[in-house]
Amino acid sequence: LRDLDGFDPYTILGLDRAAGWDETRAAYHKLAKVYHPDRYATAELPEEVKTYLSAMARRINAAYAALESMHAQRKQTAQLRQEPIYTSLARR
Repeated sequence: LRDLDGFDPYTILGLDRAAGWDETRAAYHKLAKVYHPDRYATAELPEEVKTYLSAMARRINAAYAALESMHAQRKQTAQLRQEPIYTSLARR
């Protein structure tokens, strides 16, 4: 799933690198609905098509997971920057 030279979560989800988190979620949900294996469970499709749909669903999930972890890390970093590093006791 994660080819070292070809795994780009933004490309997989069809996003610009400057896309916000809401855009990322919307793109993921749109693609997840299209490629979800249960959507084609009752259809009589050739095995290679089923394999492709399954691989695409895994790839979309991996791309979203990668972007989600980056988003969580940025959020945590921003939260840590807001907290004071050192606070001194009040003088008497």
